[in-house]
Amino acid sequence: MAQDANKGDLAGEVATVLVIDDDIRMLSAVRRILEHAGYHVLVAEDGRQGIQILREQAGGIDAIILDWILPSMSGAEWLEHILEIDPDARVVFFTGHLIPEALHVELEGKVRGFLHKPFTADQLLGAVVEALG
Repeated sequence: MAQDANKGDLAGEVATVLVIDDDIRMLSAVRRILEHAGYHVLVAEDGRQGIQILREQAGGIDAIILDWILPSMSGAEWLEHILEIDPDARVVFFTGHLIPEALHVELEGKVRGFLHKPFTADQLLGAVVEALG
């Protein structure tokens, strides 16, 4: 699967990325960056809405980017819900908090990456390309 970071295409088709964050400014910024790069972007303002979109899209989401800290559950708990719906989900977390090394090890193989806030547009796009790769 060839991925062009400037076109958002996945094997000749536009890749769809679901972004989940309760911070509207962050959600908007990430959406703009991804759309400018050519991705089709779906957004959710909380984990429940994200799970609903994931169910509705049934296999149509190529990557999921979400905040590690969301209301009502931790990132690890949201990840369990995501993987129940789509065991092959390509998930990237972003966070402003330090993630303990033990948790990185526990999540290895389940998560495609972590982005630490603040991150640049290039870092975001690189994480998406890596997740899709």
